[in-house]
Order: sequence, then C-alpha cells, then structure tokens
Amino acid sequence: MGRQTDEHRFAVLFRDDNPHAKERVGVYEEALAFTVLIDELVEKSEARFHLKDLLDKSATAVAMRIAQAGAELNKLDRRRQYRVARRAATDCAAVLDILARRATGSPALLGAAKRAIISLVAQLATLAAR
Repeated sequence: MGRQTDEHRFAVLFRDDNPHAKERVGVYEEALAFTVLIDELVEKSEARFHLKDLLDKSATAVAMRIAQAGAELNKLDRRRQYRVARRAATDCAAVLDILARRATGSPALLGAAKRAIISLVAQLATLAAR
C-alpha cells in the first residue's frame, strides 16, 4: 500500500501509489475552482432559486465525489465515484445551458463556467474509464 501525500494544499489526501495521482489532484483542484466560480455566478444571477440551488449542490457534489474517489482503495469503487462525479458535472452543464437560454446570468461568468465544466466532464470520463 502506497503512502499518502500531502504535497498539495488540500485537506483531502490522494494516494500516491498510482501513476495517475497527480492527475487526480489536478481534477480535484479544478473542481474546487469551479465551485468558487459557481458561487460567484449564483450570487450575481437573477435566476430562480431552485436552479441556483441545484447548480450549487451539483458543483459541490463534483468536488466531493472526486475527493471520495481519491480515498477508495478498490479500483471499481474509485471508478464508480468518478462516474457519479461526472453525472453531477453534466447536471451542472445542463443548468448552465438553461441559465444561458434564459439570459439570467452574466454571459462572461456563464462562458467561463461552461468551459470549466466541459473540461471537468472530459477529465472525469477519462478517470472513470481507468
């Protein structure tokens, strides 16, 4: 069993006995940055509460599931957590599309959030397949 690393500034420790450990830390960092972006978007948006709440919860779930995957010893359990994180990320993408269609948020913030979530979905799909 590999030792855990605390080389990054997160409370979550990712196992370093896997060649993809640094990639996992990177996707986790991107998910945390995404939650900050979503928080700003939610605060400035005039969208209905339920959409903002769903977006916030889904963005939080992405980061949480990535963290949970990092703690899994079993490869299948780790993949399952990444799949759940990817589903939460696609929920975020759908809400962002709805907000863009309804023009209820800053176009600049929506664009940045959409670019970030597309990147996260792609990375999570890769991690879920390993």
